[in-house]
Amino acid sequence: MHSREDEIGYVIEGAVEIRVRDRLEVLQAGGVSRLPRHSPHAIRNPLPTPSRYLFIAVPGGLDRWFDALADARRDGSLDDELHTRLSGDYGITWLE
Repeated sequence: MHSREDEIGYVIEGAVEIRVRDRLEVLQAGGVSRLPRHSPHAIRNPLPTPSRYLFIAVPGGLDRWFDALADARRDGSLDDELHTRLSGDYGITWLE
């Protein structure tokens, strides 16, 4: 769950299953969904083949969280504790 960003998802190829709160939808290529901030959500590919999709976070800045995770993975320091701390630093709460 994000406290700072809304997300917009667009399916380029294949499909994506999106759960926002208690609503579950499967989007096919060309489908669009909005994932509002403060709303628990999850995404997954429901197909046995790869799918391609684009997610945009508004306002920007969430990319820095992904960069911080990648840096920690690269230098070997990424563990559950660091993942939780970095998530909190960027306003992300994991519910499961």
